[in-house]
Amino acid sequence: MPHSSPAETQTRWAARSPSVIDGALGLVVDHLAFFPSIPAQIRWAATTTLLSSLLSLVLFSAVAAVISGRRGRRTAVGFFHPYTNDGGGGERVLWCFVRAMQEEKPDLDCAVFTVDDASPQSLAARGPLRMKWIEEHSYPHFTMIGQSLGSVYLLWEALCKFTPQFYFDISGYAFTYLLAWIFRCKVIRYTHYPTISSNMVSRVLQRSSIILLSRCTLVYYTIFSWLYGSVGSCAHLAMANSSWTRSHIDCLWKIPQLTKRVHRHPPRDTSSLQRMLPLGKPVRSPVIISVAQFRPEKAHSPRLEAFAHAVGILDQDMPRPKLQFFRGIVEETSVVSGAANVADFFPALRRLGWHGPERKLAWLQRTRDALIGEFIKRHRFRRRRSGSNGEAAVAIGNGDKGRATVIDVMLSLQESDPGTYTDVTIKGLIAEILAAGIDTSAVTMERAMCLLLIHPEVLHAARAELDAKIGQGRMAEEDIPNLPFLNFIINETLRLYPAVPLLMPHESSQDCTVGGYDVPHGTMLLANAWAIHRDPNTWDKPQEFKPERFQCEGGKEEAGLRMLPFGSGRRKCPGESLAMRVIGLALVTLIHCSSGRSFRGRR
Repeated sequence: MPHSSPAETQTRWAARSPSVIDGALGLVVDHLAFFPSIPAQIRWAATTTLLSSLLSLVLFSAVAAVISGRRGRRTAVGFFHPYTNDGGGGERVLWCFVRAMQEEKPDLDCAVFTVDDASPQSLAARGPLRMKWIEEHSYPHFTMIGQSLGSVYLLWEALCKFTPQFYFDISGYAFTYLLAWIFRCKVIRYTHYPTISSNMVSRVLQRSSIILLSRCTLVYYTIFSWLYGSVGSCAHLAMANSSWTRSHIDCLWKIPQLTKRVHRHPPRDTSSLQRMLPLGKPVRSPVIISVAQFRPEKAHSPRLEAFAHAVGILDQDMPRPKLQFFRGIVEETSVVSGAANVADFFPALRRLGWHGPERKLAWLQRTRDALIGEFIKRHRFRRRRSGSNGEAAVAIGNGDKGRATVIDVMLSLQESDPGTYTDVTIKGLIAEILAAGIDTSAVTMERAMCLLLIHPEVLHAARAELDAKIGQGRMAEEDIPNLPFLNFIINETLRLYPAVPLLMPHESSQDCTVGGYDVPHGTMLLANAWAIHRDPNTWDKPQEFKPERFQCEGGKEEAGLRMLPFGSGRRKCPGESLAMRVIGLALVTLIHCSSGRSFRGRR
């Protein structure tokens, strides 16, 4: 029989793609060449069919082996929770499930599928290697799909070692339900909140100003939502801990149509915790009960009320601990904002998934918005309960009536013009006041008092103005505009020591030339307020502290662009008037209380 020559075989192999599968197919076709009566197309189709049949036989054998291995086994329950050893709230629910089942059926086998072992040594050695399959930072792009596929891999590995009859999921990876269903496990789900909610898709268009990016993101969320709902419907029973979660499960998973049951798991009883706390016993220092796990999706109002109630039980002679929730967010934001971002110097890294501190800043922003949102909700609730229509409401934190806060004023404006004063606008304004106003005002007051103590003649002149205009017995906010020399002191302090030496960054919208420098489109620009305020070409003796210079200049407003402590233009600081009044009231109080001693020449 004729056989293919080596040259023909080499030519035929070179014409094909140099892959393993094509190489195997080519080898089989070469052996089928002994039958010249069969056309080449038919030989190729027969070879493909043969290999497909072999692959199907292997898969069928594997599934049959899994099913046959289940026969004759005792009834067992498996719990899938990769973070079993972390000790959080979900882990407590897990162990409550295990303990309840063991008390109900002592002979029942319970297995907990985790990606780590129980010993500290194995946790330290193997934990990070196993957790990478479901960690967020492992998937810079398409994070939810990557985590879902990683959870499927971990469950496949777990079910190959032990296959239970009932599969409890407490970690929230719905894509594992399909795999558990293939292994013929009945899926039972305890849901804190779905991985994707039904209103996430509607929020996509509000977050991106690029139409193409918004549409692509919308398609991505839509496809993932459909897949999430499809695999979630494989669950036989779902238990939710809130009506919000239950409504989203009904919308996404369609569980009621399949199982006719959806249980709403109530919150855990905490009465035993109250008996354990030594609140009634005398202690030497204040007791801090629990300040931890601040997450945007948590309901923090009941926690704060419980904490306030616990603090009230303490002895009246003990000092009250202060809760500074926002301070940590502000400090961490300042640290992350000042950190260097390598992607600013090498923009090509952004295409490779390098985001630097941007991801951390986004998380801080969500946490800050959630905290401010709680303040707004509580103010809105108290306004409705007190029947306030634009008038003063109950102030949070002191319980005094008749004192309207900034949030109350903004809510009053929202009632008259809801289109302009939205919750997003109110959150942005409150965040600007809390984040930027507190620190900058305190720094300005500190530097002003230092300058007054170094220059006692200015301090005596300021005290003389206070005695002449308002006296020692009264001090009111409306008296601040009647103290011009005090305003000169504040302006001179802001000129010498601006709270923000480099103003907020801007971006050039087009190519331009400034001061002989070519500035290309998209360049980040920062105005140097420190250099502008100390420019000898525009200020007389700029290094000296001379508040009277503003009497000749006509005030800060007449100085124009030579004086930019709060910025300029549309992005000017909205809290300028508030800061000037707060600093003025504080300086008046400090000047009244100061002894007038000179600190000139001291360090």
